[in-house]
Amino acid sequence: GYPLGSSVFVYYAARIIGGNESVQMLSQSYMMLVCILPLFGLCRRNQGLVFFLLLFAGNFFLAYNIQTTELLVDTLLPLAGMCSVLFVCSSKKQTEKAALWVTLYLIWVLQIKNSGVFFALVVGIAYLIATQRNRRIRTGFICLAVAIISLFLWNRHCAYVFSTTSKHSLSFRFWGKTMGDKTIEDIKHIIIQWGNYAYKWQDSWLFVIILVFTGLYCLLIAKNERRLFARVAVAAIGLYLVYQIGILLMYIFSMTRYEAFYLVSIDRYEKTILIAMVYLLTALAVKILSADGIKRVSSTCFTLILSCCFGFLLWQSGSPLSVLNYRPYRIGGYDGLEVRTWMETLKREYQIPDKRTYTFLIEGWDSDYFYYLGTYVFSGTDIKVIESAGEDDLKKIGTQYVLIHDKENKEIQNWVHQNYPEQEENELIILQ
Repeated sequence: GYPLGSSVFVYYAARIIGGNESVQMLSQSYMMLVCILPLFGLCRRNQGLVFFLLLFAGNFFLAYNIQTTELLVDTLLPLAGMCSVLFVCSSKKQTEKAALWVTLYLIWVLQIKNSGVFFALVVGIAYLIATQRNRRIRTGFICLAVAIISLFLWNRHCAYVFSTTSKHSLSFRFWGKTMGDKTIEDIKHIIIQWGNYAYKWQDSWLFVIILVFTGLYCLLIAKNERRLFARVAVAAIGLYLVYQIGILLMYIFSMTRYEAFYLVSIDRYEKTILIAMVYLLTALAVKILSADGIKRVSSTCFTLILSCCFGFLLWQSGSPLSVLNYRPYRIGGYDGLEVRTWMETLKREYQIPDKRTYTFLIEGWDSDYFYYLGTYVFSGTDIKVIESAGEDDLKKIGTQYVLIHDKENKEIQNWVHQNYPEQEENELIILQ
């Protein structure tokens, strides 16, 4: 599992309100919404236009980097990181009073997932700059030290709980072992694949186009915001470039050879940084709309164009939560909802108990969907999945329950007929 940054809140929300699935998802969504709300605080005028823009931006933040099987940490992390930066920037004249809250922000970002170290560094550097200007840099170092202690405690926890080195622990031993499993040719291949993806990734170029449009608007109309635009543009591009280097190092040092060779989950990781960049751009847009001396017509056009850009960026990404992209969730050749309904129906009709041993007989490749869904539905991990089962596979089954999704398989039909004729019409076979 991941560190405690989101799971603790979800756990206590479920304990207080109710432990059903909907409450857990709602509590996770609340954390993300809380990170979006400070953007409204930047508004000083044109509240209607700002609300309209943030409606599109908020939809982008919440739907852009989400798949049905995600835990949402890759959406929460950039929102929490940029929200922390926004807090530091708004508190730069009162750095000592903000010290406690900055420390809590740093701990939260570090504890969402290990790549939170990147965003924590961004927040920490921003706070150190602010404290240095106020001649309170010692306060900044104390905040960083407390946050680092929380990370150390998490690593000690991982070392205590897991018998082997966990990849959720920042460990030099684990990094060295993972790096040692790769050959020089492997590393060259990983670098080439990473470089091609980072250069050709369509979403990043679309962001550049949106950034250029915003820059032109500041250059020609919102002239008082040109300096702020320059800072945001440099920060966004700098974040992207440094993050790319971090992604490469992550694949080389902390991913297995297979994961690194094929850049597993690269799309999800890249979308993390794009959310952070769009957050910065949205904050800039709100400041522009709040500026004095800009005509209502130009502000309205700017809002509409930028909102459409956010909508297009979400649509072209293929997010299943985009209204224009909505489609049933499929993985492999399976309809995710159909599989879940089938599994829960069998459990309810046959009163299958939790925490037993189970085998799923399925038609073909499912990217481990049946396994993970089974651990969720039956609250256990002793689960075996067999694809296109043959006679030899069926002879080796030793679990208490066999759930048959591959109903057209002749080998399975013969096996059930010969060994369990009294259960021949059932989709569930009880072995013991």
